Amino acid sequence: AYRQLVTQMGGMEANVVAAAPKKSFVTLSAVDMKRSPSPSSTTVRKLQGGMMVYPLGGKEGMWWEVEDENGNAGWLLNTDLEPLR
Repeated sequence: AYRQLVTQMGGMEANVVAAAPKKSFVTLSAVDMKRSPSPSSTTVRKLQGGMMVYPLGGKEGMWWEVEDENGNAGWLLNTDLEPLR
């Protein structure tokens, strides 16, 4: 009866995997999000201190590839970030 009820209600497929939550960081001060991991790279946008970003996994030296709350992706120095508490 339970299986029939789940089937009728359109339960989730067996191979569905939940997305892992993203670790959040905030900027320590005003910083420029860069297009590539270099101080001379062009700026994607300016971030104010306390803005939340999410690491995307890309790392090059002290630079992390991140995404802001609006979906803009770019690079920041990890020394400009602290974990959200």
